[in-house]
Amino acid sequence: MRYIASDEVSPNEVAKKLGNAIGKNDLEWHTIANEKMYKRLVGSGFNPMAAKGLVEMNAARTNGVLYEDYNTCKPELGHVKLDDFAKEFAAVYNNTK
Repeated sequence: MRYIASDEVSPNEVAKKLGNAIGKNDLEWHTIANEKMYKRLVGSGFNPMAAKGLVEMNAARTNGVLYEDYNTCKPELGHVKLDDFAKEFAAVYNNTK
């Protein structure tokens, strides 16, 4: 396994920084039950198997299983940080509105 990472931030930090970058300063990360997430994904047209995979991955993130090996084999972090990405994200977001 080879990990590629540039920043280690929480979902709340991602929501806050991306929200600030696009002028939605009140953007927040909210958790929902796995079943609700699955139903919303499928209800919005997601492939049921892909939705199941996303829900399972999110559950692994929530319970820490997803990060066990990563935390054991932490990579050297890259140079592009969330703040850098937020600027690029905002430029694309604002051009597609």
